[in-house]
Amino acid sequence: MTAEEAKNIIAKGEGINIEFKSCQNEIGSSVYETVCSFLNRSGGYIFIGVNDDKEIVGVNKNNLEAMKKNFVHVVNDPTAFSPKAYVTPEDIEIDGKVIIFVRVEESQYVHRFKHKYYDRNNEADTNVTDNPSLVASLFSRKDTLSYENRLLPMLDLTDLDDATFDYCRKLVIARNDTHAWIKLSNEELLKSCGLMAKDPVTGKIGIKVAALLLFGKDESIASFIPAYRFEAIYRNKTYGRFVLNEVTDSTRYDDRITIRTNLIKAYGLLMDFVYKHLPEKFYLQDGSTQRGDLRANIFREIIANLCVHREYASNEVGLFEIFADKVRTCNATKFTSSLRTGSISIDELENYTKNPLLFKVFRELGWGEELGSGSRNIKKFAPLYYNNSVIEILNNERFVFSMTYRDVVGDVQASDVNRCENAPAMSVKSCEVGSAVEHNNVNVDKLTSISIGTALVSEFVSGVSDKIALRMAEEIAAIYVVGQLTKKELKEQLELTEEQIKIDLRELSRAKLLEQKGKDKKYMLSEMAQIKISSFWTKM
Repeated sequence: MTAEEAKNIIAKGEGINIEFKSCQNEIGSSVYETVCSFLNRSGGYIFIGVNDDKEIVGVNKNNLEAMKKNFVHVVNDPTAFSPKAYVTPEDIEIDGKVIIFVRVEESQYVHRFKHKYYDRNNEADTNVTDNPSLVASLFSRKDTLSYENRLLPMLDLTDLDDATFDYCRKLVIARNDTHAWIKLSNEELLKSCGLMAKDPVTGKIGIKVAALLLFGKDESIASFIPAYRFEAIYRNKTYGRFVLNEVTDSTRYDDRITIRTNLIKAYGLLMDFVYKHLPEKFYLQDGSTQRGDLRANIFREIIANLCVHREYASNEVGLFEIFADKVRTCNATKFTSSLRTGSISIDELENYTKNPLLFKVFRELGWGEELGSGSRNIKKFAPLYYNNSVIEILNNERFVFSMTYRDVVGDVQASDVNRCENAPAMSVKSCEVGSAVEHNNVNVDKLTSISIGTALVSEFVSGVSDKIALRMAEEIAAIYVVGQLTKKELKEQLELTEEQIKIDLRELSRAKLLEQKGKDKKYMLSEMAQIKISSFWTKM
């Protein structure tokens, strides 16, 4: 890599594929944790001799060769890395200073460093060893044969539901009376969709998991995939009130259905749930006098995504929730290197398919769109149905899609994402960065803001000393007062070291009290923290 190329990458700042290390005399353990994370995720670049503020500090030239030699020794030491990591460091001179650059390619294997599994989450290296679901997800990502493609040796055609096949034929006839499925037998239909294949070991033709998910009988699904289920829940309350879980809120849900049937039937049941709990709104289709149903246009895509873009190897439930001010879906993420983790925009979902076999059948039925039109439909029709709607997508260990669509005036516990200046409760998203936080037109003083920070840290952060807890409370207070701060601004304001601020922000982010947004990667209070603070105010 040339010096100019390195400077261009460094200018982008740290992220899921870029890491800076400021060590100058020896390579610390955190460097190898990053190597392990990059191997297990999607690869990346490590720059040793660059601090978190993108400043090139350089390494000690007298120690350069020893540092590179030690690095090669550690990554090839089977007692440190398992399996060994074949990574080679190189030195680059930039403006008279020397840095060490390490390019780490994504590995086809799962790696451990000192008997611990590490994964990359945004700009942090996360030890997932003690989290079985994250370790399972890590191995699932490395499995070149996706779960939907796996053959089930004991599964045969009698385990599939004839009525579901007939229902699918009726659906395609309504769209195209010459569709190929109409004259195909059940077995021929499966073969045409790639749902049957030859077992490379036995040489016998077998049926794939995707076929069971799409067409399976209830008892067959319960036998082969016992953890499979969807939960559809309606709560006649705001999302914020639900999160707070007040003692006075005795009813946890107002309607609920548990779905353990195949995906074709599950899709219909979930759409029926939408029609039951979300009102129809008058709408004329483009260029016609024919009345359309906005719910179908919007939720056809959302429900299809919930059913199709999911990691079925996980035991996680597929969740569909309707609140008074929000619709939310949550399911297990099927990680791939082509879709980054963290907060993403709906545009990033275009042309992205997690389970191609499932999606192919949904597309034939008219329930899924290709080339990004599904995302465009949501963006097009959501504002017509929900005024000032806000779409948020989080792709972490769970894939969470939410659409907030209504202000609930007067409810201080509401999830008021759309609320702006002079609203009765504090906005989840600050209307103006840098404006003083007020409650009932009273400026929040430093003591009050630190008290709020202390309350949040004591409830959501564990395993830290009183000194560190107080420091974290001051960091939350500083962000709370002005709305958003960069890592550098926070470090300078509180006079902290790079190591202190990096560790604190990582822990506060893991506790879901802080989140980063925008091109400047400024830290702001999370929605959960904002809701919790609103509850503090009601008790003051």
